[in-house]
Amino acid sequence: MTTPRRDRTLRNALLANAGFSTLTGAAMIAAASPLAAAFGVAEPLALTLVGANLLPFAAALVWLARRPTVPVRLAAVASVLDFGWVAGTGLMALLAPTVMNGTGWLAAWAVAAVVASLGAAQLAGIRRTGLPPDPVRDGAG
Repeated sequence: MTTPRRDRTLRNALLANAGFSTLTGAAMIAAASPLAAAFGVAEPLALTLVGANLLPFAAALVWLARRPTVPVRLAAVASVLDFGWVAGTGLMALLAPTVMNGTGWLAAWAVAAVVASLGAAQLAGIRRTGLPPDPVRDGAG
């Protein structure tokens, strides 16, 4: 019987985040106009640009998850970026509440909830590895 890898939780969380980011980004690109209309967003290009930025993020998450040893610091950065997305959603709600209609805000908060959960799962995976950040192993040294 094999012992499960200590980093399996982290790898799975990174891959789940990559999958969600890919699906969300692809949907925002492929259906920018209908989504903009449904969400009350004036310019579909805004959704296209956000979606286009999610795809390289997703690719980076896959790269992290597939490394022989997951760079803990970079995985933590991914979580910080996830929580930044959630904070950005809140900031946008406070500063530009009319940028979307109620359906748009419902979708934005649903996405933010998933993103927060994925960020938290990554942090849990980091803790489970038991590996402290290492500048040499993590590519910062």
